[in-house]
Amino acid sequence: WTPELVKKLSGGDSLIKVRELLEPKKVVETVATVNHIVKLTKRFNPESFIGAGWKRTEEDPQTAATKEFDISKLKLVCPLKEDEPSIGGEERRKRLLAGPGIKLGLDAFLYFWENQNHIPEEWKKAGHITFDGDVLVYPDGGRHVVYPYWDGGRWHWGTGWLDGGWRDHYLSAILAPVVQHS
Repeated sequence: WTPELVKKLSGGDSLIKVRELLEPKKVVETVATVNHIVKLTKRFNPESFIGAGWKRTEEDPQTAATKEFDISKLKLVCPLKEDEPSIGGEERRKRLLAGPGIKLGLDAFLYFWENQNHIPEEWKKAGHITFDGDVLVYPDGGRHVVYPYWDGGRWHWGTGWLDGGWRDHYLSAILAPVVQHS
């Protein structure tokens, strides 16, 4: 970076465009009507929930350490950059894990699946809510993340293949970082 380049970059809306390239495109704040503390007491078992041969792998350490959280602190994040129509699943997960906040995983998915009345109402309009803190491995070796989605007046679930392309209607459930004030 030269002084001339920095001066040119700081003119007009250039820095805003640079920031948009570096930051996620879409953040949806959940607005819980009640502060509800979720306690993750059950462990997601891929074989009993999905079927024989499915396994949990690559559990993010922050995800594994999170045993309770306040629903009102959740955000839904899309890691696509501005004007990026889609992204590969592995790059998507890499960006999410490098970003701020704790990515919810399979145990949180199980909690919401078994307690659908605690799913924030806004999630019904959000698309597919991915739980990227853990990776599932299909018997053929394919890597997936799990997601619930609202359709036809009820919740459904699916798994997304990380080798596939992902668009902006796949939002990751993230526990917002706590800001420490001194």
